[in-house]
Amino acid sequence: MKKFQLNYSILTLSVAFVLTALSSIYLYSEFYGHLSFWFDSNYWECTWSYFLSHLKSAALSQYVAEFLLLGFKWQALAVIVFMLPVFSVFLLLFRLMQKVGLNSIWLISSIFPSVMLFVLQTHRLFFFFYSIYILVFYIALLGFLSNRFRAVRYILTPISYPLLYLFLPSGMLILLYVSFLFIEIFYFRKKEKMNFSWSVFAYFSIICLAICFLYPMGWNVWVEDEMAMNNYLGLGFFFDVKNQKLMTFLLFVLPILMLFLYPLIKIRTKKMELSLFAMQSVVLVTFIVWVLPFKKYASFENYFRIEKAVFSQDWDEVIRLSKSQKEKIDQLFPYTVLAHATKGDLPEKMFNYPLSLNSPFIPIYDRKNITMQSNIMFYSLCGLYNMAIRCAMEDASIRLIHDDFFVLKTLAMLNAQNGNVEVTQKYINKLKLTLVHDDYIEKIEEVLNNYRPGNEQSEELYFMSDNKLMEIYKFSEKYKLTLEARDLLLCGILQKRDYKTFASVFFKVFPYKTEKIPTVYEEFLLLAPLSGIELAESDFVVSEATKKRFDNFMQIYTQQNDPNLKKYLIQKHHGDTWWNYAVFGN
Repeated sequence: MKKFQLNYSILTLSVAFVLTALSSIYLYSEFYGHLSFWFDSNYWECTWSYFLSHLKSAALSQYVAEFLLLGFKWQALAVIVFMLPVFSVFLLLFRLMQKVGLNSIWLISSIFPSVMLFVLQTHRLFFFFYSIYILVFYIALLGFLSNRFRAVRYILTPISYPLLYLFLPSGMLILLYVSFLFIEIFYFRKKEKMNFSWSVFAYFSIICLAICFLYPMGWNVWVEDEMAMNNYLGLGFFFDVKNQKLMTFLLFVLPILMLFLYPLIKIRTKKMELSLFAMQSVVLVTFIVWVLPFKKYASFENYFRIEKAVFSQDWDEVIRLSKSQKEKIDQLFPYTVLAHATKGDLPEKMFNYPLSLNSPFIPIYDRKNITMQSNIMFYSLCGLYNMAIRCAMEDASIRLIHDDFFVLKTLAMLNAQNGNVEVTQKYINKLKLTLVHDDYIEKIEEVLNNYRPGNEQSEELYFMSDNKLMEIYKFSEKYKLTLEARDLLLCGILQKRDYKTFASVFFKVFPYKTEKIPTVYEEFLLLAPLSGIELAESDFVVSEATKKRFDNFMQIYTQQNDPNLKKYLIQKHHGDTWWNYAVFGN
């Protein structure tokens, strides 16, 4: 009977497939917010001129990456595209290790760079073209190693530099060509034995290194490519120094070291074989657990999901995602406010959340990307399209890609809502070139078709203040407020506990004679006279239910002498009312 033997190659492939499957499940279920963000932050167009604009240093990798990122529009395809470089790097290194004749026990180490690449790709500031750099590097390395004919290698290697230069930064090409020389010395010299010529190799080395150093300088002079000097002797990664060093080691240096150092370790017994494989497996598991960033990016994932839901106007999803913010109100809460304003229940729901005078109720205008988009949506819902367009333009100016998909779609829709037909058509034409926005173009054209001339906002209608509530009020003096704007204005004033302003503004913007007054406004109107606030009007109608609750509130407030018990009873029975907020401020 034959003794069972472990097939380390099949075992390594199995482990890689399992890790790929688990990673894909995680991406699909827990990381789709990031995938959506990367799609919207991308730009690619199907034109010859756009392709020609990428014929410069390391730019073709960017072109390929931008094209692949189009697949991020669809969640399942996004996962496949995301994992493509990760799994490809594993397969390439796996094949490289087989090519140099390594014992199969070492193949498990080929997973390490892929794990590192996966982690780096999950970073919100990671550019996808970095992965294309890495793929091209490994493909070139495998291509050189697979070429058994020395004459062909020595001819093709120098003349292929101009093509590789369009895909890789010059610093990475130097690393690649130095790796070629190492392969020539430590691999082909042993295979060719007596046929190897040191003098021919010396000429080959001089030519390769000369090209690596001189070609980028000549390219910069003749082509005037700014990226040429930016990439000169650099790896093209715009990460912090710590991450760049780690990335360089794990993705480039470590694989090359494995190819040349592992053969030096002599395997003498099957027991030693198994021990080395087990040791690598333990290190791999430890490494995976150590580097996985799942918790680190959870807050950004929540933000990206909310942003996607807001852009799609899926307000129920915005509210669902924001439930985790009930205990801690942060910069995401204004999205929740906008969602309730759009649904028309903001006055009824605002005190279901923990509020204070310092709560970010209305989006803050601070020129940061993470808040600028909430400002765009705020002005859009309020009907202040000129201000929304201004915010969108400023948002574009601080983005890495000024005309990314998010900016184009946003500006197209805002201009359509404002009746700017020619400007809207300009953005539509640009979106058509991307090939993946036909559905959104239909929405924009539908808005244009339904627009009625005569409601255009004057170009002078811009507000440069830090007080958004005042901006809405000034807007109401010339234009009719949307329901969203009206509730945001009134509820925002209540949140600031500005009694006098609310007493004045309410009767100017709310049709209290023809429309039922929301409960929270009734609560203010009942309490105001007892707080020394004079109401501009008196012929408003308050529901009997609100009056009954008010009597109960006043009974507790006036008859209970113990301040702690008073607070407890009011917050127990009236915690979701304006009265509680007016008395205690939260």
